[in-house]
Amino acid sequence: MEILLAVAVMSVAAASWVMASTFRTRIRENTTQLEQAKGQITAQCAELKQTAGDLDRHLRDIRQYVRTRLDHEVARTRGNTTHRVLVGGIHPEQQAAADTLPALYESFLRELPLEILYRDSAQQFSVRFYLLWSTLNGQSLEQRLEMLLRACPNDNGAPVQGLNELRGLLRALHKAGPGTLQVGPLVIIRTRDDLIGTVLAATEASLFDGESVLAAPQERAARLKDLAGDGLADLGSWAGRSQETGA
Repeated sequence: MEILLAVAVMSVAAASWVMASTFRTRIRENTTQLEQAKGQITAQCAELKQTAGDLDRHLRDIRQYVRTRLDHEVARTRGNTTHRVLVGGIHPEQQAAADTLPALYESFLRELPLEILYRDSAQQFSVRFYLLWSTLNGQSLEQRLEMLLRACPNDNGAPVQGLNELRGLLRALHKAGPGTLQVGPLVIIRTRDDLIGTVLAATEASLFDGESVLAAPQERAARLKDLAGDGLADLGSWAGRSQETGA
């Protein structure tokens, strides 16, 4: 009986040893497979990262090429009254303004009308536009923008196409705080204290077109005052009243 019991115990021990050995072998195999999978995933992530980096570089190259070509068209068509490529932009200092101004800006463009050729939002909060102006009635863009800008503070004036859209855009900029708007020769600057704007001559507007690094609104306002002289429109009081009355 004791012999049989000993044999049974030995059999159980042997079976346990075999099971444990098999279990350890499977653990080692699974661990090896996991390490191999981890290596494959790491290699794939590295490849994806490299691919993403390559795509990012290609996109930057394409963006730079498009901008270079359009800048050439801006310079080539400057002064042409019937067909011009223009630079525009929205350059607020705050993210909240960057979320609300583009829709109002584009609504105003449609009323002028100006066609958006290219939109470049590579810089934080800022959007640079390339715009196409075409006219069949002989009116220059400067004349149209000047008429709209001067009509903004006159709430009793006759309705003009695009006026409500421009007013809404300027009120939004005034409320949003420091920043700059540009539609070709029309430049509007909001500083902490003022909201000013003017329609520049084509050669003067080109000084704002080519800025790769934007100056602070206060610096741009000082430059605009020098260029505009008596042609500067002070819109701060009107925008403030409109904001207070909800007009």
